[in-house]
Amino acid sequence: MMNKTIKNYLQKLFPSLRVLTLLICLPVLKMQAQASTTGLKVTAGDSTLSIKWYGQGRLDAIGDLNRTDATIDFVPYKIPVTTDGITKNQGQRTTFNAVTARIGVDAGIPLKFQEEPINIKVEGDFSGRAANASAPLFRLRKAYTNFRKFIIGLHPSSFSDFDVSPKTLDLAGPSGFVGSYRTQVAWTDDVNDKFNYTISIEDAPLAEAYEANNLVQRKSIPAFAANIKWKGEFGHIQLAGLLRTIEYHNREEKRNFNVTGGGGLLSSAINIAPKRTALKLQAVYGTGIGSYIGGLYDMDGETSRAITTTIQRPELDKADITAINAGGGTVGIDHYWMPEKLRSTFSYSMIQAEKMDREPDEFKTSHYVSANVVWELTKQISFGGEYLWGKRINVNDRSGEAHRVQATALFAF
Repeated sequence: MMNKTIKNYLQKLFPSLRVLTLLICLPVLKMQAQASTTGLKVTAGDSTLSIKWYGQGRLDAIGDLNRTDATIDFVPYKIPVTTDGITKNQGQRTTFNAVTARIGVDAGIPLKFQEEPINIKVEGDFSGRAANASAPLFRLRKAYTNFRKFIIGLHPSSFSDFDVSPKTLDLAGPSGFVGSYRTQVAWTDDVNDKFNYTISIEDAPLAEAYEANNLVQRKSIPAFAANIKWKGEFGHIQLAGLLRTIEYHNREEKRNFNVTGGGGLLSSAINIAPKRTALKLQAVYGTGIGSYIGGLYDMDGETSRAITTTIQRPELDKADITAINAGGGTVGIDHYWMPEKLRSTFSYSMIQAEKMDREPDEFKTSHYVSANVVWELTKQISFGGEYLWGKRINVNDRSGEAHRVQATALFAF
């Protein structure tokens, strides 16, 4: 009985003994562990395993002076438009949220057959939402590994350029900005000290068809994206391209539709005054690329995602599918009034979608303006305020406007 009791006790104690044994043996194994508030480093011989955790806590206080249908993101396509084209005051609304709190882990794992470690990065926030649910959910933003010149996993699309994203307090950012994360396999390399390029095969987003109840979305062909970037003392210029296929199956006619989509993206960041003022520019145009443009993504069944539409073909006595052309542009200025202390960002963005044969009250154009002031108390703590204005214009040229003020407190680690 005594032996059985001792055996059970040792089994429960075994995990703790393993950790204790490892700590005792560290000097013998010539291993060193260094821990800090932001990470951990474990060294064995010439190899070092590094684990770094980071994140941010954030509180947004949002005041909608003429509220939209969006409570967190300021997205112009959600601005209500009345039938007479006169902006209707939807009433004021105040919202507090902390869903943009973010946490991430960055690990460097040594490999025997190469000098540089393999890098793994995982990051998420609480901006996700389940269907028909109001409570925020954890959302995976990044999850990828760098292995030599490969990038594998959930990573910014090659058809994007986050280096030209204006520093808005608004979570969504300028509506015409192109910046999305895609699951992919990418190859990136430097041509020389000025040029580098990236080629990727990416998961193609689904595209809901406009007024097409008999169509089932399909996705059998990935998207192909590539970019080339030139970097200099003044900043950088990047040119990117995208090629994708939008697929549907018509259950009534029992046939498939394949629509080719794609587009081009030109972006640049210019250091007007080094470490003080930067001008950021981006322009995009293409067909079936709505899911890559911030202000056209997930448009609640209106001209959804890649904004495709059914076009009736009387001569064929059936419907066909075509993708809608859309374009946009973003201009932003980041300026430090006091280096590393007080800064402001001013941005303007617009989107233009093709009319085609869509309904008069469907989305056609949007405008987005933001201006903020941010005080960086330390590198980790900052406070700021921002004003936002947006306008939505429908196919019938009727429009609506919205105004918002936002205050943000941010703690990063």
